[in-house]
Amino acid sequence: MSIFISLGIYSQKGADGIINGDSDRKAAMEKMVSRVGGKLIDYHITRGQYDFVMITEAESVSFTHLTLPTK
Repeated sequence: MSIFISLGIYSQKGADGIINGDSDRKAAMEKMVSRVGGKLIDYHITRGQYDFVMITEAESVSFTHLTLPTK
């Protein structure tokens, strides 16, 4: 398996959930990644152009396209 680093931007609804404290984004990412056969190694909220960075282990780079949330 390969290691991938992905940067992402949350929708306004996702960002509001983090700010209000009623959304566990890391748990949501773990669930999404595992559903497509990958493993979430690490996840961090960031500031600036991107809202989060996640490090995953997966079979191929096409995996990252499946796991990134859309707006």
